[in-house]
Amino acid sequence: MAAIPRSLETDGEDVVWALETAEALWRRDDHDDALIWLARAIAAAEKAHDSERAVLLQSIHRELEHESRSEVRQTVSNHEICLTDSMPSIVNAPPPLPLHLHGGIDWTLVEALADLPTEAKYELSRQANVDVLGPDEELRTFGLALVLRGHVDLCPMFLDALAKRLDSGSILLNRGYISPSIPLRLIATEPDTAVASWNEREALAVFADYPTIFRRLRTASDQWQSLVGLVSSVLGDRLDAAMRSELISHLSPRVLEPGAVLVELGQSFGGLVILGTGSLTLAAKLGSNDATLSPGDVVLPQLALAPSPSPTRVTAGSSGAIVYVAPRAVAQELILTVPSLLEVLSELG
Repeated sequence: MAAIPRSLETDGEDVVWALETAEALWRRDDHDDALIWLARAIAAAEKAHDSERAVLLQSIHRELEHESRSEVRQTVSNHEICLTDSMPSIVNAPPPLPLHLHGGIDWTLVEALADLPTEAKYELSRQANVDVLGPDEELRTFGLALVLRGHVDLCPMFLDALAKRLDSGSILLNRGYISPSIPLRLIATEPDTAVASWNEREALAVFADYPTIFRRLRTASDQWQSLVGLVSSVLGDRLDAAMRSELISHLSPRVLEPGAVLVELGQSFGGLVILGTGSLTLAAKLGSNDATLSPGDVVLPQLALAPSPSPTRVTAGSSGAIVYVAPRAVAQELILTVPSLLEVLSELG
């Protein structure tokens, strides 16, 4: 029987995630869900304009679907059923797992996984790698991280800029749906801080059976990534912590679907817009691609305080984007509270 194909070095992140999830599901004989994830890999390849890869995956999908449907399955019960007057019971059923699982993890504190079945929490506890960190010690390599005790600062890998302080019970994947992903690190803020972590394959294997929860974690990761991208900007680099916090408090996130138009060519544009995660394409005319913005870049900085017709059409990249926006009136107020802002915008414009 054919098998789910392995990911390639040339595959985009979304293709890799979908294929690895499909492979984990297929190994568990959950063929229907595996085929769904393989279909998502095909869609991701098409979005990335990798038509050759998409056609190959589609061919494999058809073959697997045909074999899966034609295979004769017989379900044989492994449990002896005892009938009472009104209700059956299963003999030799495994005992229920405790609410507080081993591995030092109190899952009642992890609100994001409140609906994850106990068995899956047990498996995560079993595989967890727990690091106890002192002040300023870091966790740099992880697929999934959970703060067990204390607080950690979420920061870009190569910049001393705080994106968000995370409390105990906070959980995050190292990447979401939107690419490119920004390398992350977690920095302990106090003694005896404990963080559990898992590599990507361990996380995928556990969440393969719970795609809804996994999608929720990835969507949340896009938000974390966008905050890290925001503080990675030249504004984040040039401003001190207090000014950076003041700036962020006045910005509102806006999620852009793949290919969505942020501003049309010739449309009046003004205000401060910073790309948090994903990419934006600037085109001076229809069909052209004159520049691509990366996380942390300011969109049309020359127009931030003086609205004018946009010289380019700005659209989200193939995996979408999250931008942070301050309307012109708010941007002008920020000039008074964050004096360095005007200087930085002038240099960028």
